[in-house]
Amino acid sequence: MMNLLDWIHNSNFFVNYGYSFDILVPMKVRSVIVGTICVFFLLACISNDTSTSDFPERSSMVNDSRIQASSDQSSNNPSIMLINYSSYPTKDIEFWIQIAESKMASRTSNIFAFIYPVGKQIEPFAPVKSHYADGVFGKHEVLLKPEEIEFILREVEEWLRNDPCIEHHRDSKDEIDNHLSDYRTWLEQGADASTMHGVCSSARVVGMGITYNMREHEPLMEFQDFLFHEFYHAFQQDLEMEGECQDRRDDEENSNSVWLVEGGAHYFSTHLITELNNIPNPRSRILEIADRNYKREGHHIGPDKWGAAALLLMVEKDMITEESILDGTLFHNCDRELKFGRDNPNMQRIKDSWHLIEKSGEGYEFQSGVISTN
Repeated sequence: MMNLLDWIHNSNFFVNYGYSFDILVPMKVRSVIVGTICVFFLLACISNDTSTSDFPERSSMVNDSRIQASSDQSSNNPSIMLINYSSYPTKDIEFWIQIAESKMASRTSNIFAFIYPVGKQIEPFAPVKSHYADGVFGKHEVLLKPEEIEFILREVEEWLRNDPCIEHHRDSKDEIDNHLSDYRTWLEQGADASTMHGVCSSARVVGMGITYNMREHEPLMEFQDFLFHEFYHAFQQDLEMEGECQDRRDDEENSNSVWLVEGGAHYFSTHLITELNNIPNPRSRILEIADRNYKREGHHIGPDKWGAAALLLMVEKDMITEESILDGTLFHNCDRELKFGRDNPNMQRIKDSWHLIEKSGEGYEFQSGVISTN
């Protein structure tokens, strides 16, 4: 018998009627997706860490009956372009992206995403050198064939050159060449890329290198978390905002942007994972992850983990609403710098007390007095 997910993707329901996730999936989602998602289907077959995929056929999917299937980036309907060479089924990835997008109050950016497998890590650790994210990713065995790498690069180049936001930049040709050089380096050196690259205010590139450990040993939720995290960054609207927002962000010593942006992505992905996998109490899970990592890593804990706990403390103190995190509106107008920046005296108290977490019964919560303390 065909399961629900297969029926959703194999039926003509999308094209003929549009859809609401309230009807099609066992969860409550507030809105109907109205962006156009154009997908490159890659029939990838990963076996013994070698890729044997053929070149993909183009396919498109309509998310609302009022919108025609199109990859035209100049239209008013932002598009998502996906190239998937991983072993995770493309139809599942589409489905998860659609659910994540449906949570957003609105979306403005065109998104190009490429997902690819990498092999074992090169030992000793060897950083990948590039213009963007220099030294952040590590080198791994390369599993993609040369022609597959060239296909990805040709498609992303065409996408970049056709994007109206990038086209209006004075030095767009040099910028595009630098971006392509970085993506080539990542692909040819087996980088375990985990990034959303904001190439323009309304153009985002998501790169995801799927490691052997994630594919073979980690539960599916880890990949879902990875996917939701990076796409939430792609949905955040103010990351490339200029003017005072950028000036304050560039003052890294005093800026709160990194942990708010990363914490927002982790907060969102944790909520969505618990919803999809019927895991209770997402707030407790956020605090459990933060507490575990803090006890292991101390103040070296990643900004996404402690940032999510800090955001939860801000929610508990009524400084922000949880909805503003989950629907992305917290990242529409640079509130991270203009409202919750260095001039806000409450923010230092948040940073000083987010780690005051305790286990209570089957869950985790902030210690007594943390929420009520001014």
